[in-house]
Amino acid sequence: MCNSATFRFSDYSYDNPLLVQEEILRYTGNSLAIEADISLTPFRWLAMSYQGNYSQSATRQKGLERFPWLRTVTNRGSLDFTIPGGVTLTTSLYHYYNNFNDGDKSFFLLNAEAGYSFRRFSFTLSCDNLLNRKSYIYSDLSALTESKALYNIRPRSVLLKIRFRIL
Repeated sequence: MCNSATFRFSDYSYDNPLLVQEEILRYTGNSLAIEADISLTPFRWLAMSYQGNYSQSATRQKGLERFPWLRTVTNRGSLDFTIPGGVTLTTSLYHYYNNFNDGDKSFFLLNAEAGYSFRRFSFTLSCDNLLNRKSYIYSDLSALTESKALYNIRPRSVLLKIRFRIL
């Protein structure tokens, strides 16, 4: 049985200059981040992993009101099953939350895979983006600038891989 866990916490404040139209502006900010990384193998046939991150930050120009807090949460998890006879099943989930995003503030991506090995052959059937998400929005707050990016996601796909080991 193999188990591991790592947790991190960071909190910091800053006071920086920013050159805007030939004028130096001072801005301050606060940030907080918490991370976790956990791996468990409670049985020979089951392995689990989780990585998570929570962060929040806010900035403000000296003499003005603070920008709203930017809060993000990222979660990644996987389950790996090994079934007698050489069959493996794997599932993975990715979740991203951002309170600055318009509309749906959460994004989920789910994948599944089944594998089988026989002598020198291995067969893997995988399905990515099971929920068929079309896009992913990323928002950020850096210095005094808020930015957003829209990424198109590859649609649901199914792939069969066949491998032959030469040696």
